[in-house]
This record gives sequence, C-alpha cells and structure tokens, in this order.
Amino acid sequence: MKRIFIAIATCGVIVVAGCGGVAVSSSAASPSPRAVSTAAQLEFAVRAYSAAFLDGHAKAAWMLRSKASQQGESYAQFYVVVKQAQAIYGDATMTSLKVVRLAGRHALVTYRYDVGDIDQVRQPWVLESGRWRVKN
Repeated sequence: MKRIFIAIATCGVIVVAGCGGVAVSSSAASPSPRAVSTAAQLEFAVRAYSAAFLDGHAKAAWMLRSKASQQGESYAQFYVVVKQAQAIYGDATMTSLKVVRLAGRHALVTYRYDVGDIDQVRQPWVLESGRWRVKN
C-alpha cells in the first residue's frame, strides 16, 4: 500500500484524495443498487477529502479521517501537513478513481493525479457512524 510521506518537522503521513470517476470492482456481472449507492457515497467522501486536503481546509479533512487515524496524529500536526500539501500540491487534479475492493464497512480505493507523487494505491477507507472515512 502506497502512502505519501512529506518531511515536515515531526509531521506524519499525508494521504490525499481527489476528483475523478469511479469504477467498482465486483465479481457479480452487475452490482446491486445498494452496492452502487455505497460506492457513490464512498466516491463522494474521497472527493470531499481530497478537496479539503489539497485546498488547505484542515478541519474538514480531519473530520473525514477515521477515529483511529485521528488518534494516531494530533490535529496540530495534521494542520501543518495539510497546509504544506496545499502549498506543494494544491493545483493537482485527480485523473482517475477506482474502488478496488468494497466489502461491507471496508474499502480500498486507488486514485491517481496529474502529479504522480501523490497517487494513492489501495488506500483503506472505513464506514464509521454512517460515513466513509479515510483510514491511514
């Protein structure tokens, strides 16, 4: 699983997301309406996280992180990382988004940008309290 690391004092992992189309992988010939709805909700969350993260809206991005992710890094650290990502990658555009695996409350999503350094491959997402959240 690829994660993006930017050295910013003691700041940790940056995980970014963005805009693009969704492709749902499934062993079934056609996904159920519920799976399509869930995949659409997941895609919306990925896009929202990306927009918040790359536009420098740390609080909005923070709220789209899983509880475990929030506990693994302080908001102050995350804020610095988001602001740095905005300065470096704020103009990046997502070129593709694919839901690689969607199984119940867990998903893996791959999304790529016009700046390959921030591509995310099989990034974990989790459904918590009825909302998809990035789990990094």
